[in-house]
Amino acid sequence: MGPEASKDKIFVKDFTLTFSASLLFLSVTNLLMPVVPLYVLAIGGNDGEMGVIVAAYYFMTLASRPLAGRWIARVGTARLMRLSAGALCLSIFAYLLASEPTSMLAVRVAHGATMGLYSTSANTLVTYLAPARRRGETMSFYSLAITVSQAVGPALGIFIMSATTFNGLFVTVSLLAIVPAFLVCPVDPAGKQRPTSRQAGSFLSRAALLPSFGAFVGFFAVGPAVSYVPAYAMKRGLGNPGLFFTAYALAALLVRLAGGRLSDVFGRTRIVVPANLLVCASMLWLSVAVGAWSLLGVGAAFGVANGLLYPPLAAQAIDRSSPEERGSAMATFLGSMELGIALGATLAPFIAAELSVSAVWVVAGFVALLGAAVYTREAWRERPVAAT
Repeated sequence: MGPEASKDKIFVKDFTLTFSASLLFLSVTNLLMPVVPLYVLAIGGNDGEMGVIVAAYYFMTLASRPLAGRWIARVGTARLMRLSAGALCLSIFAYLLASEPTSMLAVRVAHGATMGLYSTSANTLVTYLAPARRRGETMSFYSLAITVSQAVGPALGIFIMSATTFNGLFVTVSLLAIVPAFLVCPVDPAGKQRPTSRQAGSFLSRAALLPSFGAFVGFFAVGPAVSYVPAYAMKRGLGNPGLFFTAYALAALLVRLAGGRLSDVFGRTRIVVPANLLVCASMLWLSVAVGAWSLLGVGAAFGVANGLLYPPLAAQAIDRSSPEERGSAMATFLGSMELGIALGATLAPFIAAELSVSAVWVVAGFVALLGAAVYTREAWRERPVAAT
């Protein structure tokens, strides 16, 4: 292997360790996702407390990202990743101690905060490891940890709980969480970056605003899809709602495996804009879907769109930021994506109540369409930023 080929290699030691740790941490988190609401009710919580406890995780994940971006600039990416991995492992162990709603709320707050710190630092480390000519492909491979954990985790969590007990599941995830905490220990800390400007240690990265906007509008539809597709499919006789999520996960997985390099070859904008248009088309299709085949097709189209969106947007956030600013750039990008999902999920009930569930999909499609137009205009107005 020549020096150029070696320089462009993706699966180096640190990438493999970080990917493996992230896959396990995300799988543990997704194992818990469908079980926590059931456990809250089982320990005497009501529907209101259940909603607060579930939302606390997402809120703290989002709230901790700006802090992660700032701390990366101060203590270094690898060091923060190791510290947050240890804290995340401890927060998962704490599920064994939660025996009433108040203590479960505290555990979810800790889990969300530590996951936000870990995932931001891990994503940032991957940006340093990504070869400049293969950034889109690198981020695509890394994002497989998210896709695989989402596809496998929830169903496996329900299976383990059914086969054992709630505590049986909590013991399982606690033991699993030990492995990734140790996996990140050998990651080389030599890439620690120190800020050379005030922007490098800031909470918000201006350089990453365009891809962050693209992530916000592109993933807005994910919130209502997760919340409303099951009830919508049953009400309209579209068959098993699992068809949508299975098709979505498989399509996203295949696209990220096969199409990760597209934005490296054709450019970020030429992938992001068609992907947003496909989000719009899939949402409009869902609003008029008839039968199980339609539901399957919508899920596949939506999965392709989301599979295409993440890698070029993440790579663009790297392209536009200096090496010292990448922590805050990834925090801004990931936070914007999660904010879009959360806002979509929050607005969906109001749209459904005032109009209809079909209108939810039309609005989600319009957001993606409008976002594609604004993103295209801004991308063409700006001068290309050379990869760093």
